[in-house]
Amino acid sequence: MFQMGGAGPIFGQFGFFHKFASKEIEDKRPYERYQNESKRLLGVINAQLEKTEYIVGDEYSIADLALWPWIRTLTGFYDASTELEMSKHSNIDAWYKKCIARPASEKSANIPAKD
Repeated sequence: MFQMGGAGPIFGQFGFFHKFASKEIEDKRPYERYQNESKRLLGVINAQLEKTEYIVGDEYSIADLALWPWIRTLTGFYDASTELEMSKHSNIDAWYKKCIARPASEKSANIPAKD
């Protein structure tokens, strides 16, 4: 539920304003609102990963599967690592590397096939 009700919608809104609309919109409040909420949610994830190896415990689960693609999107497609201060979240970085290193994750990250 955390991903569906919080991280997914907020990260998506932030990404829209960051990558596509921030230059066109004079009122920066929507961008700032989604940026600040994204930072807060990343802090929640990072704090959870301080206690557990994966999002809900010590085993990979659907919660990890639902969240790691958002981290990939924030740092890759949206190119927002600096704006979201990702360097402050070392637990997320370590967790993300474990998630993406899984064979199925590696495979899914290349759909559609990229050169």
